[in-house]
Amino acid sequence: MGHRMDWRTLKLNDLVIVGDWPLELDRRSLHESTAMLYDWLIRSRTPLRVARFDAQDVPMGEVVRDIDGVTVIETLGLNHSGLKRA
Repeated sequence: MGHRMDWRTLKLNDLVIVGDWPLELDRRSLHESTAMLYDWLIRSRTPLRVARFDAQDVPMGEVVRDIDGVTVIETLGLNHSGLKRA
């Protein structure tokens, strides 16, 4: 797959994979559902698409997935390490 990259280089519609647990994040400080999303993204290698940038210019990645038979769109700020281009 892709190479490690700096999140500041992301552009709209870029595809990225969370390859490793972000070093800046303490799993214990995250909401359980967010930690579970990171675990799933790392395990599945499913790419997120940069869908927009928030008010602080943080790229917001989206992924569509099925949870217990329900299709959901998950959104995650992509301003951390562990990212790779898809």
